[in-house]
Amino acid sequence: PPRSTLFPYTTLFRSPTEIFRAAARTIIATLDPTDGRTLGAALYEHGARRYLLAIGHHMALDVLSMEVLRRSLVQYLRNRQATPEVHGVATRALQMQALVETGRFPTAEDHAFWAAVCAAPQGLLVGVAPRDDDPSPTRGRDSFVTEIRGYRPEQTNSVLCDMLAALAAGLYRLGQREAISVALESHGRDERLPGMDLSGAMGWFTAICPLPLVPSRSCAEARRQLFPWLRDHFNPADCNAYVYLRDREPERFERPTQITFNYLGKHDSWKDSGVASLMTTAGPGMIPELLDPANEPDSPVEITVFLDGEGTMQVGIYYNPRRLSEHWVRALFDAWHAAIRTLPGFMPDEQRNALYAACGAESREIERIVLPDPSHEPILYQSLLPGRKVYTQQIDLFLRGPIRSEEHTSELQSLRHL
Repeated sequence: PPRSTLFPYTTLFRSPTEIFRAAARTIIATLDPTDGRTLGAALYEHGARRYLLAIGHHMALDVLSMEVLRRSLVQYLRNRQATPEVHGVATRALQMQALVETGRFPTAEDHAFWAAVCAAPQGLLVGVAPRDDDPSPTRGRDSFVTEIRGYRPEQTNSVLCDMLAALAAGLYRLGQREAISVALESHGRDERLPGMDLSGAMGWFTAICPLPLVPSRSCAEARRQLFPWLRDHFNPADCNAYVYLRDREPERFERPTQITFNYLGKHDSWKDSGVASLMTTAGPGMIPELLDPANEPDSPVEITVFLDGEGTMQVGIYYNPRRLSEHWVRALFDAWHAAIRTLPGFMPDEQRNALYAACGAESREIERIVLPDPSHEPILYQSLLPGRKVYTQQIDLFLRGPIRSEEHTSELQSLRHL
């Protein structure tokens, strides 16, 4: 059964970040899922504040499980009531296996779609060197972390689509012309099993699927191809179907990927609830020694992206130095970043401040800024009319029954002058 350990951690450090990282190193060294130790916690003080830091093994906590744990902890601290898990990952696994054994999952449609995806031609990254058995460099993984400011997620209908479109445009800038296969990680819970409530379930639900990514001259061009694919096929159900097919027929469905892309969504800040998932503090890229230097990424490049509580995009890039140079990986990031800056959802602080000034408003007076959609068209039309003192709206009236022209004309004239 899962076990947890509580460490009293009162050593003084200069900042909470130092405490978080030191506690993370201590806790992670004790975790061993083969022995049931999947969660550890440390209680410590810094100044007048007390912190409880909980760290779980990835086998027990995927990114959505972290949010389940955070919500449950907030509810318990406020109401002293625990949130029970209705159905768990083990129950789901047994019932899914029953569907597989009876041939009901994956479906014939799943089989046909993913077979076509895996049979499509693909190229290598232009920067990838032939695989070399020479052990130098001895490490199998290098990484760097950075952040991107100015991207406004509220101005798009899909952050993931924007990021992948910018990646396609960035690759094109680097000379990539052949389509490549990108591994996408899905962290949601599917609804394959009627009546099974997994909304409060913790565990490893992550699934993966290959996305064909075509280098494009612009983000807009890439987005036209990506959005319908992601909308129709990047979901927990389809991704799980692919994983089952790959495990059953690896010779047909095993798809070598050039890039792994993992979008982890947005994570709350402390001020929202007092409980936060500290992705920016204790993520593996932030504590380099937590990464096994001999471990090689599944793809030559892995990109992890999430939005922190302030809306800043945090980026971790992991790569295999035996196959890619640091110079090329950083050039890829620069090209990707340059493409992100061309997205409609990108608005740097100086541009946003200029917009505030033009509106004669302060930032605290503006709740959010969004791009226009079709429902705003009449308002935009009115703004172009001369003498914009009167707002008018064109409407269609549908009348049922006999028409009395003179009476209706008179009534409409009166209505117009209200």
